[in-house]
Amino acid sequence: MSDFDHYAQDYKRSVQDAFALPGLESDFFAATKAFELARLRPRGQPARALDIGCGTGALHPFVAPLFAHLTGVDVSAQSIAMARASNPNHSYLIYDGLRLPFADGSFDLAFAAVVLHHVPPNQWSAFVAEMARVVTPGGLVAIIEHNPLNPLTRRTVRRCVFDENVVLLSSGKSVALLQDAGLTLPRVRFFPFLPLNGKLARVIDNRLAWLPLGAQYIASATVCR
Repeated sequence: MSDFDHYAQDYKRSVQDAFALPGLESDFFAATKAFELARLRPRGQPARALDIGCGTGALHPFVAPLFAHLTGVDVSAQSIAMARASNPNHSYLIYDGLRLPFADGSFDLAFAAVVLHHVPPNQWSAFVAEMARVVTPGGLVAIIEHNPLNPLTRRTVRRCVFDENVVLLSSGKSVALLQDAGLTLPRVRFFPFLPLNGKLARVIDNRLAWLPLGAQYIASATVCR
């Protein structure tokens, strides 16, 4: 049994309770992640996307319109059962956290959204290498993580019941992991900067994406083999 099986039922409430800013909804961060992932999707062709560590699939209603096929995997059987019930049009599999159950080059994009800090640091390199393995040449691997340079983010992580003893990754560390996996053209964007939804807030976030003070960041790179 995965530790996250214990949190699956109350996952959304636990995240909500941890937020440093009162009144901020967990869906806010899902929407901002979707905005960033939309910038990565292949243009002009159906996209096959893999969400590694998908949990209960809470992100998927926000990103489903971006991809022709969306697959999620997680080590928590309880979370996968909830994801299947909530998102019947997508595919979900339990996996062992080590070897992804897919052939080489099965996807156009593989992403892990605030997952890697739950992985033991000595397994980070293998985790990212496995992400790269299942992505087709020319496709993308993306890591979305909490930004340890943001004090409100650090406070939220300290308050979250399932983030005890986690190790946060700097954006530089994520880029280094992508490069060590043989990926090229790494790039980083920071987000969000305003605790607001709406087009104007996303425009401002886009203008400030270079500034390493956003609550989270997305580091992405291209598979080249």
